[in-house]
Amino acid sequence: MDLNEPDGPGPEYEAGVSGFGWRSDSEFREIHRHLDHVQRSIQMTIDQATADLQAAVTNLGTEQSAIVTAVNDLVAKVAALTAAAGGGDTAAIEAAAAAVNASASALATSAGADPGPQGTPPPVGPVVTSVTPSTGAAAGGDAVVIAGTGFTGATGVLFGTFPATVFAVVSDTEIDVTSPVQNAGDVDVTVVTPNGTSVVNAPQDSFTAS
Repeated sequence: MDLNEPDGPGPEYEAGVSGFGWRSDSEFREIHRHLDHVQRSIQMTIDQATADLQAAVTNLGTEQSAIVTAVNDLVAKVAALTAAAGGGDTAAIEAAAAAVNASASALATSAGADPGPQGTPPPVGPVVTSVTPSTGAAAGGDAVVIAGTGFTGATGVLFGTFPATVFAVVSDTEIDVTSPVQNAGDVDVTVVTPNGTSVVNAPQDSFTAS
């Protein structure tokens, strides 16, 4: 019997199950802590990669080949980071994590986004939060104030399917509009911008013509 090796895992030892050999409790706790950190880092990277990929889908065009290459590279780097995490080598884990971050940044650049510290989300479309007043004449001609967000650069205002011909973008959060001729009844007022059209947000965006 080798007297230099313990008979079994006592209070200060645990048997290594992943090729670690004999490790003290404090060593195992440090390894587990580090792996937990790596797991969170991987999840954050995957979340960011998903956001970057969504941005990439809207900007494929002539950049499709470069984007696909960047996506494939990021997938490979994440796989390498996962493998490094299983090995317990701190230096290897940190190197793999750095490679993932660099690859994610390259993907954002290929997609035409500003990579920034954590990447930049795609532009957010307009949102209508109130229509004042919310009632008016079916014959049109009522002065209406639309409040919300994302109105900068608005190119149109719709009362249901009826476009307003007179409107002014006061700010990113306000549009003044003259209601158009329309059918009697309830409609949703929507704003059209280069970043998209506001989604239905009833009853906040409702207008009733009579």
